[in-house]
Amino acid sequence: MSPETDVNVEFVEAAMDLIERGDQQALHDLIDGRVHPEAELTPLISLGVEGVYEGPDGVRRFFDDLLDAFEVRYSERELRPVGDGVVLVLCRMGLRGRESGAEVVQHVGTVYEFEGELLRSARVYEDQSEATEAAESAGERA
Repeated sequence: MSPETDVNVEFVEAAMDLIERGDQQALHDLIDGRVHPEAELTPLISLGVEGVYEGPDGVRRFFDDLLDAFEVRYSERELRPVGDGVVLVLCRMGLRGRESGAEVVQHVGTVYEFEGELLRSARVYEDQSEATEAAESAGERA
């Protein structure tokens, strides 16, 4: 694994921590300059009008939409590099609606792909084994 891989794992973990804290400004500061111009982020649920959020502005918009709508908690976190340029996150994600107070807890998997230290894509999967397979496939391509 390259030193970039460790930096990318640290980046994803720091983003998760800031999401849990609900710190939108610190999250913006973290991702500024770290998102590829053609990045695509595919969430598990659509929060706004977008199904796939594109580019740095889209990624920022996704996190704003997420944090405006929900309090987010991650537990049972497992972050691991899968080849160079791919980070797999398996966790239990809890969402609590800011207005409704309704809670949803689900095990999810997220595959992050990087070009160097720039986030190129992120996709959230409802099925952790599907996420693992997608990460392994992406890791083989990297």
